[in-house]
Amino acid sequence: VEFREAPRFEPYGTVAVFADLHGNLWDLIEPKR
Repeated sequence: VEFREAPRFEPYGTVAVFADLHGNLWDLIEPKR
């Protein structure tokens, strides 16, 4: 996988965008506790 941007902080948690082997973009979300 390749991360496309630095992690960003949203009201609902931390978000990191990455691309899989086929170029599809995914949001990896770590919810706030």
